[in-house]
Amino acid sequence: MTVAFALVFGLLTWVWVAAAGSSKVELVVRPHGEGGLQRRGNATAEYLKYAAQSYNALTTIGQYSFLLSLDTGSADTWVVSSSCRTSECKGLPAYPDHLASLTFASINNNATAFKIGFADGTRAAGFVASERMGIGGFNLTSQVFGLVNDTNVTLAAGDHEASGILGLGFPRLSQIGKSVPGAVPPIARLAQQGLLTYPMFGLSLRKDDTGTLSLGAIDADVVKNQSLISWHNVAPFPTLPNDNSSIYLQWAIHLSGVAVNGVNVTLNATYPSITGSQPLALFDVGTNGIYGPAADVAELFSQIPASRLVGDGQYAVPCDTTLGMSFTFGSRDYTIQPHDYIFARVLDPPNMCLAWPRATAPSVDGIDWQFGTPFMRTVYSIFSYGIDTKEPPKIGLYPSSPDVVLDTEETISQSLSVESATYATTLPNYVLPTPTYTTPSYLFSPTPSPTQSGSTTTTSASGTATTPTSTFEYSLPTLGELASSGLGASTYSALLTRTTPLPSVHPPVVVVTDSNGSATTRAMPMQSVILGGPEKSFAIRQRTIGFGLWTGVLFAVYIVLLV
Repeated sequence: MTVAFALVFGLLTWVWVAAAGSSKVELVVRPHGEGGLQRRGNATAEYLKYAAQSYNALTTIGQYSFLLSLDTGSADTWVVSSSCRTSECKGLPAYPDHLASLTFASINNNATAFKIGFADGTRAAGFVASERMGIGGFNLTSQVFGLVNDTNVTLAAGDHEASGILGLGFPRLSQIGKSVPGAVPPIARLAQQGLLTYPMFGLSLRKDDTGTLSLGAIDADVVKNQSLISWHNVAPFPTLPNDNSSIYLQWAIHLSGVAVNGVNVTLNATYPSITGSQPLALFDVGTNGIYGPAADVAELFSQIPASRLVGDGQYAVPCDTTLGMSFTFGSRDYTIQPHDYIFARVLDPPNMCLAWPRATAPSVDGIDWQFGTPFMRTVYSIFSYGIDTKEPPKIGLYPSSPDVVLDTEETISQSLSVESATYATTLPNYVLPTPTYTTPSYLFSPTPSPTQSGSTTTTSASGTATTPTSTFEYSLPTLGELASSGLGASTYSALLTRTTPLPSVHPPVVVVTDSNGSATTRAMPMQSVILGGPEKSFAIRQRTIGFGLWTGVLFAVYIVLLV
């Protein structure tokens, strides 16, 4: 590590002390202070709640606290307002748009519409506004977001009632950004302004209804050996003529292979001449499932004896199967076991269970596979926005369990009894044909422009030039080219292409929530440097739980001693 970099890490340690002391309580029990984001070099880890098949993070908007569901498949942040009257809004904590807020600002007199739709047919609508927003110790002033007064998105589940969505996708995907020039999603804005220790966030999703969202660093409680992280360049997407948006649209990388019990599955990309011969895989924390092309999924399940298609792209497998599924990214295999991909028993026959992946029709944007929480719980996922002119956006994958432990009939039975429901359905007693779909036109079809040879050279997944049959010119750079993402500030130093350890965060505050919603907080006000990164940061906690008196006193004394 160079002297300059060592000095930066020293500065980061000082910044951590100031940030942790000023934000650890305000995030959960009272409004944040003014001043917005003024510091660089922060890293934080926020504990997540799992509810309604989503992972939710505590976020403050104005002087109010809400649980927002994380979604890497969308880029807009929105919250239900008190004027929402749909059944899905009933009983949810809502932003009181009828009350005055000193930090609220209307946009176009609340006349700028907000509308967003999701792949499952749900949607949300309202208007765009700006307000102070806080998450994980960071305060954003004048953050643009959507106030929703009409939605059919189901957000509530028991005691963990989410009030909206925290979009973690690239700004190009944002509907708000299309109507409000310069508006950037919250976490992307932190990276754009150079206010994170490193322009990244990490997700640890666990089956015990908890998890962490790490901002600006990796979670050192999870990542014990950084050398086991495999890094993959995010796939660029073509831009249309006169479109000045970034080439980065989705958190998608190329899928190298799929296998069942060691037998490889033939994979097919929807638009191989555009996106490359390897399929594109989207990592979507907002999706509770795994989805893939019909032909690929059919071949996958053909390797599991007695499995069969039962309708609408859904397959069923014997509940006692012990075969694992392996997904390869780059040269690294990631195996999920039956307790990961089986999600429910059926009523008749009782020995059959529903399983992921589910077959879907081709997507117009070229996304072939979608990996949601069943897969993402088996890895620690790191999403790096990249650094303009220095480093392309990347996804890092770290196996939650470095050693593959095969399921047994006993472990599968135990998993089903605890985690899975029984669907009141009877499987058809005849064989269903594999569905076939017509491939639609590619979403980013540009204006035809014949080249001298009558064809256009594009770039494959490996970065090798290929010649498609079309005569379109695509504004698509070589995979991994140091193009501008419009996000990670150029003042960052590139780490992912060097051997320097990534900054890490090891949260000293643990919140444990039981099945009844009761929470227990354990504070550990000690610091240590993990994996060469900045010192540890406090994790955000539930709004109903405050620091104990002695914990606060000890922390204050600790800060004084540091000074």
